[in-house]
Amino acid sequence: MSEIPYKKPEEGKIQTWVFGIILIGLFLLVCRLFAPFMSILLWSILLFIIVEPLHKRIARKITVKTHSGRFLRRLLAAFFALGTALVILVPLGFVISQIYVQL
Repeated sequence: MSEIPYKKPEEGKIQTWVFGIILIGLFLLVCRLFAPFMSILLWSILLFIIVEPLHKRIARKITVKTHSGRFLRRLLAAFFALGTALVILVPLGFVISQIYVQL
């Protein structure tokens, strides 16, 4: 009489499932860690999507090979950084001034 050999579960398959569960758990913990910052991240992504095509269009016209071209690129980056800061700070200043008037 021939015996049916016992096949133990593949260790690789179990290991894959365990690592998958650990990975999903760590991903959920990271999501919970970043949850307070989600609105800020979404607004910054939206601002990037709006401003980036204009920046690329202007930067494409500036040649980088010359010294003045490199300076203009840096000036353009500074201009966009200041413009982005103003887009955030001006409405914030308005809201703060209105709160101050109400108090």
